[in-house]
Amino acid sequence: MLSYSSEPADPLSEILQDLRLGGASYGRCELTKPWGIEFAPQLAELFHFVAKGSCWLRRGKEQPRHLDAGDVVLLPHGTGHSLSHSPRGRAKRLEKIPLKETGESVYELEEGGDGSRTLLVCCTVSFEAPFIHPMLELMPPVLLVRATAAQDPSLTGLLDIMANEVSAKRVGTATVMTRLADAVIA
Repeated sequence: MLSYSSEPADPLSEILQDLRLGGASYGRCELTKPWGIEFAPQLAELFHFVAKGSCWLRRGKEQPRHLDAGDVVLLPHGTGHSLSHSPRGRAKRLEKIPLKETGESVYELEEGGDGSRTLLVCCTVSFEAPFIHPMLELMPPVLLVRATAAQDPSLTGLLDIMANEVSAKRVGTATVMTRLADAVIA
């Protein structure tokens, strides 16, 4: 005899399946030491993926956090923050850095001096009707997934593909990166 339960098999998946991306912008940031970028607070979710090199994340009066290649940081509340080559490095506001638009909501950025190289993927995403999803409000201001701690093989695979794609800088990379960003966030 078959029995049916009214409880969902995976309650978190039930909630997450209703989140739909409403928009996204993607940036390929090639940075050489010394460099620093300040991101103003936004009404969107932000994530950064360190494809090569390393950097420091600073947010308000918190201690700076070191990010290595393969690390992903999500700022689900669009909190203002900065990324730089050192824990106390100067940061220039993103709006003051020349961006090369390579597609709709896609840009490339090159900044810094002649030192060591860092390659970042920076994405801004917004969800459709986020006020319906109080779960987003319950998330901490910063979620950090270390490359060494990523236990989900599909996430690791997506991030490896993203790193290869952003490094290759091929025709169509912008579209592929936008789709990969969608998959990482979802």
